[in-house]
Amino acid sequence: MKIYLNYNYTQKNIAHLEISEGVRSDSKFTDKIISILQKDDLVLRDLGFFRIDSLKRIEEKEAYYLSRYFLSTNLYIKGKKRDLLKFLESQKHLTIIDKEVQISMKKFSTRLIAIRVSDDVYNQRVRSLKKAYQQRRKTPKESTLKLQRYVIFITNIPKEMIEAKYIGTIYRLRWEIELCFKRWKSIFKIDRLTGINGNRTLCFIYAKLIAILLFNNFEQYALSLAYQRDRELSLDKFFKWIVDRDRFQRLLAKEFTVTQFLGMIEKNIERLFKDKRRKRLSSLDLVLTSASFYSCDDIMNPKIWA
Repeated sequence: MKIYLNYNYTQKNIAHLEISEGVRSDSKFTDKIISILQKDDLVLRDLGFFRIDSLKRIEEKEAYYLSRYFLSTNLYIKGKKRDLLKFLESQKHLTIIDKEVQISMKKFSTRLIAIRVSDDVYNQRVRSLKKAYQQRRKTPKESTLKLQRYVIFITNIPKEMIEAKYIGTIYRLRWEIELCFKRWKSIFKIDRLTGINGNRTLCFIYAKLIAILLFNNFEQYALSLAYQRDRELSLDKFFKWIVDRDRFQRLLAKEFTVTQFLGMIEKNIERLFKDKRRKRLSSLDLVLTSASFYSCDDIMNPKIWA
C-alpha cells in the first residue's frame, strides 16, 4: 500500500490524502496538487515526484516549486548541453552555486542551486548509495559518487525574492512530512496490519485514515490555542497526551462529546507547549529568522540530507 499526502505546512493540515497499490510510481501523483494550488503557494518535492510537466503546471498556476534535482536529467546552460559534474567542479571555489539553466530535452528553464555538503554528510551519502547499489549487485560510477558532494535543487523562486543561501533552509520544511508519517506509525500503527485479509484489510486501513483526519482537526484546534497565547505547540506532547489514558478511544466510544473533548484540550493546553528554554530552533524558526544554510548548527545533519 502507498499513501499519498499533500500537507499544508503553514496551517498544519492535511490538504489531500489517498491510498493506492504499493507498486504505483510516486510520479503518478504529481498532478494531484494542481487543483488545490493557489497563487504564490510553494510546493516542496523530493526526487520521487520529479516531473518536468508537473513543474510547468505549477508555474502556470502562478505558484512556486522547490525540488531536488534528478541527476541524470539533461542540463543546458545558455543553450549548450553541459555535464553536471564538470560544471559543478568548474565552480568548486563556491560553496553555493546559483545558475539559471535549462533542463531535459524540453529545455525547461529553471534556477539550479547546488550546495556543497560537509564531509560527514558526503561520507554518509556515499555509504548509503553504495549499499543501495550493492543490493542490486551493481557498482556506482565514480562520477555518481562525486556528485554526492552536492545537494542540488531546482526552483522557480526568483533570486531577488530569496537568495540561494536560504533555499536549503526552506527545503528542510519538507522533513515535516516524514515526521507526520512517523507519528502515524507510532500512534495509529498505520504500518501494522496482521492476521487479516481481503476487504477486512481495507476496512482497517480506512478506519485508521479516518481517525488520522479526525486527529488532524483536534491538532488544528490545539495549534490555534497555542497561537492565541503566543506559544508553540509541541506536537509530540500533544499526540502523547491525546492517546494517554485512551482519551481518543473513549471519544470514539462516545464516552464524552466532541465539545467536552475540546474543553479538555483547552484545560491542558499549557502542558502541551514547547519548552521556552529549548535552544535548538525548529525548521520554521530558521526560515522565519532568515537563517542561511551554513549558519545552522545541525543544517548538515546526514539524516536529513542523505
